[in-house]
Amino acid sequence: MKLITETNVPHEDNIAYFGDPLDPDLESGVAIGDEAQLVYNFSLAPLVVHSLQNGDARMLSRWASTLSAPYRSTAFLNFVASHDGIGVTPARGLLSDQEIHDLVTKTLERGGQVSYKANPDGSKSAYELNITLFDALIEPEEADHETSIQRFLAAQACMLSLAGVPGIYIHSLFGSRNCTHCFEETRLPRSLNREKFNLQEMKKSLEDGSRATTRIFGAYKRLLEIRGEQPAFHPNAAQTVLKLDRRIFALLRRSADLRDNLLCLINTSPGRVRVRIDLAGMDLEPASLWKDLIQGGTHQGDSGNLVLTMEKYQTLWLNKIS
Repeated sequence: MKLITETNVPHEDNIAYFGDPLDPDLESGVAIGDEAQLVYNFSLAPLVVHSLQNGDARMLSRWASTLSAPYRSTAFLNFVASHDGIGVTPARGLLSDQEIHDLVTKTLERGGQVSYKANPDGSKSAYELNITLFDALIEPEEADHETSIQRFLAAQACMLSLAGVPGIYIHSLFGSRNCTHCFEETRLPRSLNREKFNLQEMKKSLEDGSRATTRIFGAYKRLLEIRGEQPAFHPNAAQTVLKLDRRIFALLRRSADLRDNLLCLINTSPGRVRVRIDLAGMDLEPASLWKDLIQGGTHQGDSGNLVLTMEKYQTLWLNKIS
């Protein structure tokens, strides 16, 4: 049994719920905490949305480099969408007031709503962005629907790559859009992101290979299948955030026995990016060979570096094979 906290508060307050250390576990000799074993990682969603709306992963990378579950028995529950909205409070202190204002503005431009909280001085502050994740990331005038799908899947890949346990909202499996009629019926902002599926209609939709729903579901299912096969994606496997390019969110994941090494790279921008990874600087073989788990094929290190060109919103999961 695991105790999980759903504490929608600023990040520093949130991680306090892992608790203080108890005496070492008598069998393992490893300290455990006296409170929760899992903590909702509320800051992830607004930071991922900010990164993909702006094509800039620097704040996401900076924040991710501070993440550390304090005890072997603990882990973050990572999520980028839920039955509620995208919390703004966990982003305060990480994003500037202007950047949070931009999140609010773009939510409204994309057909979403914003929930506010009252402050003691009588003013109000944005508390929650009420919008589906797909609509939060789409560009309103974007004609290329394939780009919208790629951007949405990049958001999921950021979450799936991080150390911890992924929490997946059912609507993310299908790239659900804002349920405008749901909001009109209830006048509750959260209803935009709570459409109820009709089973027969969903089955019919998934049978149509040309629909975005089908393509997103198939691609997401594939990511989950790959993830489940990799020891380096264990919740407590080691994680190092790499500084490659402001547009690239990059992690090195290592299994507990250090036998499996996995490079996770997500291009958060609409442009092609060429990156150079210093293999020697990470104590990896300079000429190591890496298998692309998503697209197939391999990439070879040369003179201590791995040089790659990433397409817009592309995700690379590269497994070291030699």
